[in-house]
Amino acid sequence: MSANLAIKNGKHSFYSLRENAWHGLGQVVEVPVNDLEAQRLAGLDWEVELVPLCRNDMVPVDTHLAATRSDTKATLGIVGAGYTPVQNAELFEWLRGLEAIGKVTIETAGALGAGEIVWALARCDDLKYDINGDIHHSYMSLTNGHSGNHKLLLTPTDTRQCCANTTAMIVSQDRNGTVASGWELLHRRGIHRNLEIIQNLYAETAKAHKITKEVMELLASKPITDAMVKRMFLEPFIPKALIVPEGQEAPAEANDETVRAALIRQEREERLNEILASATCNTANAGSIYSIYQAVTEFAEHDLLVRPKIATDRGIMEARFKSANIDGRGVEIKRSAVKLALELAKA
Repeated sequence: MSANLAIKNGKHSFYSLRENAWHGLGQVVEVPVNDLEAQRLAGLDWEVELVPLCRNDMVPVDTHLAATRSDTKATLGIVGAGYTPVQNAELFEWLRGLEAIGKVTIETAGALGAGEIVWALARCDDLKYDINGDIHHSYMSLTNGHSGNHKLLLTPTDTRQCCANTTAMIVSQDRNGTVASGWELLHRRGIHRNLEIIQNLYAETAKAHKITKEVMELLASKPITDAMVKRMFLEPFIPKALIVPEGQEAPAEANDETVRAALIRQEREERLNEILASATCNTANAGSIYSIYQAVTEFAEHDLLVRPKIATDRGIMEARFKSANIDGRGVEIKRSAVKLALELAKA
């Protein structure tokens, strides 16, 4: 299974420190390497070049350029004349700039497709925290597009040590331009200056991290009831269009569950209960709102797009990644889950 990872010199463009990814591909190292070596192992040791375009009659096209790879000369996309690329090496350089906060370790990096989407993920060791033995490591993810169709995303995330379940730092529910929620940047002139400004702002990350820790400690301090489990395993999965403000009457379709929908809900609840009973949630925090929240986030990260029909599709990794971390259904579910978890904890 290719997992839609880019291929460079016969190797999958994926680098990981110590841990194999779910797809089992790429280059795994046991000790950290320097950034140049990490870029090589991740298949990111190339730059984006902007190449002029011509019509069939050789008349130059002034409004657009071709974004190509410097190594393979593959075309990644057609971009506007004002497009400003952010090179792969610059992602690593930006992450190194976070060392003003504390030690930074590049954990994973790679490329999808032909290199249209690339990423680098760094662990910030000085910002980890422990919730009753459940250790969270704080990460910063930079996901960059080279095709003209993808923004540069800067996203703080947390991960649990016992699994690969990563969630966005829970302070704000959207990537709305704060150190806690992250940024979305267009590839326009001035993007490098914006990156510099954002890097300086991340000196405040420790404050956001403290808030995230307090939120998780609150969830871990509240025992669950059967009613809470029922709500948590149902409400985050209700489409936004069917969410009714308090005091208003629900539309008829909100209560009209088809046989297919009922089967999907039943399968989902069975899987969520399996996760809740597994090692992921069977920690010192078992029986708390924290545990059912983690069950929902693991489902959104790992199970949401896993169906027999698409389990071997080339695009499964990209679909999972986008859904869980960028702008897909998984992100929506996780946002709803933390809002509900906090509501239950404060009730």
